[in-house]
Amino acid sequence: MESKNPDDVVRKKLKHLLTRYDSHYLVSPTGHGAGGLGLFWKQELDLQILDSNSHVIDTLISFEGKSFFSSFVHASTDRNQRNLLWDSLLAKANGREDPWFVTGDFNDLICGEEKDGGPERPEGSFSDLRTFFSEADLFDLQHSGDFLSWRGQRGDHLVRCRLDRAVSNTQWAETFPTARCEYLGFESSDHMPIISFFDKGKRRRRGLFRYDRRLCKNEEAKKVISNSWSADNAQTVSEKLSSARSAISAWNKTQHRNSQRVIEQKKWELNKALSSPANDTALIQNISEALNAAYLAEEEYWRQRSRLLWLKLGDRNTGYFHATTKSRKRANGFSVLEKENGEMVYKEEEIIYVIGNYFQTMFSSQPGDREEVVRQGLHPIVSDAENTSLTAIPTEKEIKEAAFSIHADKAPGPDGFSAGFFHTHWEEISQDIVREVQGFFAGESLPEGINDTHIRLIPKISLPQKVSDYRPIALCNVYYKIYSKILTRRLQPLMEKLISENQSAFVPGRAIGDNILITHEVLHYLKTSKAEQRCAMAVKTDMSKAYDRLEWEFISLVLLRLGFHRDVVRCIMQCITSVTYSFLINGLPRGMVVPSRGIRQGDPLSPYIFIMCSEVLSGLCNRAQEEGSLQGLRVARGSPRLTHLFFADDTMFFLQADKENCASLQTILRKYEQASGQSISKAKSAITFSRKTPASLKVMIKNELQIENEGGNGKYLGLPEHFGRRKRDLFSSVVDRIKQKARGRSNRYLSAAGKLVLLQSVLSAIPSYSMSSFMLPVSLCKRIQSAVTRYWWDNDENSRKMAWISWEHMAKPKAIGGLGFRDFQNFNISLLAKIGWRLLQNPNSLLARTLFGKYCSDSNVLSVSVTSSCSHGWRSILLGRDLLIKNLGWTIGNGTSVNVWSDPWLSLTSQLLPMGPPNESQKELTVSEFIDPVTRAWDIPKIRHVIPEYEDKIMCIYPSLTGAPDKLIWLGTKSGEYSTKSGYFFAVDDAENRELLQLQGPKWKSSVWNLSCAPKVKIFSWKALKGALPVGERLAQRQVPADPRCKRCGSSESIIHLLFQCRFAQQVWQLAPLATTLDVSGTLDLLASWDELCSINCLPPAGVTSSALVPWVCWNIWKARNKFVFEGHSASPEETLSTAIALAREWSLEVKKESAIGTKKTPQQVTAPPGTIVIRSDAAWSSVTRNAGLGWVVLTPDGSRSFSSPRHSVLSPLVAEGLALREAVRTSASLGLKKVSFESDSSQLVQAMRTESLSKELLILMADIFSFVSAFEFVCFSWIPRERNSIADSLAKDALIVSELQVVGDDFIAPN
Repeated sequence: MESKNPDDVVRKKLKHLLTRYDSHYLVSPTGHGAGGLGLFWKQELDLQILDSNSHVIDTLISFEGKSFFSSFVHASTDRNQRNLLWDSLLAKANGREDPWFVTGDFNDLICGEEKDGGPERPEGSFSDLRTFFSEADLFDLQHSGDFLSWRGQRGDHLVRCRLDRAVSNTQWAETFPTARCEYLGFESSDHMPIISFFDKGKRRRRGLFRYDRRLCKNEEAKKVISNSWSADNAQTVSEKLSSARSAISAWNKTQHRNSQRVIEQKKWELNKALSSPANDTALIQNISEALNAAYLAEEEYWRQRSRLLWLKLGDRNTGYFHATTKSRKRANGFSVLEKENGEMVYKEEEIIYVIGNYFQTMFSSQPGDREEVVRQGLHPIVSDAENTSLTAIPTEKEIKEAAFSIHADKAPGPDGFSAGFFHTHWEEISQDIVREVQGFFAGESLPEGINDTHIRLIPKISLPQKVSDYRPIALCNVYYKIYSKILTRRLQPLMEKLISENQSAFVPGRAIGDNILITHEVLHYLKTSKAEQRCAMAVKTDMSKAYDRLEWEFISLVLLRLGFHRDVVRCIMQCITSVTYSFLINGLPRGMVVPSRGIRQGDPLSPYIFIMCSEVLSGLCNRAQEEGSLQGLRVARGSPRLTHLFFADDTMFFLQADKENCASLQTILRKYEQASGQSISKAKSAITFSRKTPASLKVMIKNELQIENEGGNGKYLGLPEHFGRRKRDLFSSVVDRIKQKARGRSNRYLSAAGKLVLLQSVLSAIPSYSMSSFMLPVSLCKRIQSAVTRYWWDNDENSRKMAWISWEHMAKPKAIGGLGFRDFQNFNISLLAKIGWRLLQNPNSLLARTLFGKYCSDSNVLSVSVTSSCSHGWRSILLGRDLLIKNLGWTIGNGTSVNVWSDPWLSLTSQLLPMGPPNESQKELTVSEFIDPVTRAWDIPKIRHVIPEYEDKIMCIYPSLTGAPDKLIWLGTKSGEYSTKSGYFFAVDDAENRELLQLQGPKWKSSVWNLSCAPKVKIFSWKALKGALPVGERLAQRQVPADPRCKRCGSSESIIHLLFQCRFAQQVWQLAPLATTLDVSGTLDLLASWDELCSINCLPPAGVTSSALVPWVCWNIWKARNKFVFEGHSASPEETLSTAIALAREWSLEVKKESAIGTKKTPQQVTAPPGTIVIRSDAAWSSVTRNAGLGWVVLTPDGSRSFSSPRHSVLSPLVAEGLALREAVRTSASLGLKKVSFESDSSQLVQAMRTESLSKELLILMADIFSFVSAFEFVCFSWIPRERNSIADSLAKDALIVSELQVVGDDFIAPN
């Protein structure tokens, strides 16, 4: 407590308190009437004062066998003073691994929800306390009562804030798992008292079974599972899974699989072996390998529990995985919950009752008029052919693909088996699974118990108190997910047809950014509108518990109305209606709910069910617009009229601001709510009016819609709805999130390689979502860069370390010596270019029609310029467009869309077009005028007349034989499709980078990043080559007051000296079993010599075959130096070398194991129906003359027919193969064949034809092929080995010889 008085006055006034609290400690105030601290405690509590000042009393408390640190704070109102307090507490925390509890007046907030009244605080002002909590691993205790604990008058505003709180670290939360705090009422102070309860928690109960993925590599365990599965063939899959679970549990008890115990045992054995005078090297090696395996097993165990998917194994990140797991467990715990009537409950049984009762009510069906509403909103769409495909019995291949599409490390359901179990044991278990799955699609019921589901409640807000503050995530059994995945994968191709363009979620080809940009454009229109009479508005609504309220009868009616076959509806409804729920409360399943409505978040089928049901609301809006009762908005005359936009359950309505439109919207929403079970939360909904809407009209509309909130300055789908001049403040939360993620306490357990992965995969991805829709200010990009840079070099915020290499060099590609970090400005532009590319490829999309109608009514998007009145979204798109323009090209089909002089069309790799200027008559000349309209071949005389110097390049282009349209392509990828990665590399591909690639030096890719060694060794090698090791000489160059001499020999300590020329290093290299002896006596240029050093082979006895030994030795010399300097441990050269060899050998063995697991995939064969004719094609190509021979053979029961043709000016062997296939298809069509199977030994070509995957070389050829194959009843493309394609191969080679011949008069002359 804050005393505000001298110590004697405090004792006198609190004399009554001293009779109940035997002990106390006071800190005198520093000024008059403010400050001063008092701490009172009872005698039975063992409390030791460790430190104190005017802002904190730091203690160590012991009670009932438990001890923990506790800090009682009263932070200053001055920000600088507060930050000094956080720094001092953080310094204490870094020296402690024990439980820590902190409570008191923090005088700061962590989010805007903790303040009510007064001006809104900017997002960046919360970073201080957030950063402190993140770095110190502190979390709020679950609380009850009104947490706005302070009240005061600030000007004309009554302000209430959460200044007081109780927090703890993860270790303390584990010690007191049910601890909580309670805010009491205001009394005589402007602060509420806060009381914390340290419940000791209940006896630990037996946990849930979870399949341990480490068993995938244990042959004995795999045998146990196999025997258990095959023991009784009469059992169902669910029964077999239960038997396997029992067998695994029993086997685990006999094996005592605790890798931590194994680690301790092997460390003891290794120490004993190393200390033995016998020096048994074989024994030492065996123990070392066993110890390394135990470390890896421990790391893998904690990675599974952490649920992290971005960080791989193998670099000792166990501590990070462990810390992350504990943080997840803490965040998901329950110690207090508020009932619907406001009453708080604390006992676990009461919490379970409240949760169960809430969801039983939520999942209970309500009556409603549904059939007529569904009929009004939808019409049949699904065809008979599509229903036939949907109702087909799945093949074994389809079932396997569904099972293997589930991520192996995702959380399991109640049976405890992750997808990794099914993947590992598929050969043993697949027969039973296939039988039951096929039976279900044939009409049998879903297996009993398969749909039991655990519900994990995830907090939706930072301060959850009610059940409604949690999001229920369903953990379904993986076996059930196989059924669900099959249905999902069959439904997915129909989504674009079934779902209207107003819905962007879960439909292939649509993106969340479409909704963001359209909404942004509408709100920009409203903000700039000058209308005073015909005003407009946007209504943002929030569907409360959208998935949980969806009525089952409504779902069934929707599916039937859309035209789905009743067998399809039966399968889907069984998946939905057979579910039962239990809730994971503090790690264990409790309670049981049998629902009668709702779908699950976590079921692969649910998103598709939801968006199909939301089509009813979309249909009602469209119908109202057609009838004229609902008038939508147009942002410009050329743009479409918009009434609504959906992204899953996020809805936006756009309409005229008048009573009639409000009434129509109300009617639509009421119908939809009654039919579907959905409920719109009016408190979370908002209305944005056009700028000059009269106040009286606003009041009328708010009353009509019963929505009080005004929007326009909030967020939609996580991004700002509207932009003013200070855009940096709107995105400052992005920088804050990066800082919090970077400074999380668990990150200190990461290895250097783990930090690199976190930086590239997590931190750099945080701003991606914002950058994918809008251009961030340059100053903000620099702040993001600064945060990322500091994370890479520093251990924490308070120990700022030297940045040895500039950001510009680290942001260069790895191939030229950088670390591949992102340049955020260029990355932002490359993401925005993706929008421009999508607009070019889909000019009829809703987003394109909206934007083009407003900004491109008189011009093309590639040529339109920025106007002063355009929105920030359009301005951002044009920045990406400017990047696209620099690397776009054309591939020629019919040539009608391509201007000869202004469009790049002569090359597929660079922007090349004929040199002008043309004369006036040829200015609008298109490429089609160079193509003969009959033969579809080039008109060579005309080419020679207009642009003769480009004849050779033009002849390498093969126009379409079927008149396929020209295609705009991105020249930076093989497919011709734009990708953010290729756009980014094009943006940063400047002249300096190209020069660096040409310079002599190490081959960074092959000699550093692709080395067969641990990631930490690669990073060490990079630092050594870049001069980024803090050796004495480098420290002296940076004016660091340190002794620059080598601690072993006294010479100047450079990187070369340390690793090669020091006496110690020379002794190590002399002992090294290298095929070439290193001569390090003279000067050594490490950069120039590194490739050669890494190529030196290791002699056989060492056992290092697939790994370069030199980097390992260098790394161990560096480690030995650090131990000598900082710990005084002097390792011998022999010990240093043997450690390096052992580590290299262990890594080589692991690499061999991993490579043995992978198998080469070959294209699967397609089974053709009877009567199918086989046509085989092949091509032969000369890289010298660029001539090709094409050969194809038609194999019929009556014999074979052979065909061949020479071709000139063929760019690549792939194009030659494509030409051969096109000729084979054209010949088959001309012969009138109906069932054909085309075979080729080009796997790349066959893969492209099967998946219709793009290759810019084959674009037009594939268009022709697909045009020809439309005449066939059945067609397939298959890969065959080269030896089976000998006839076509021989024909192609003969044709190539013909193409190489030169004609002089009437004689053929072979070239020299």
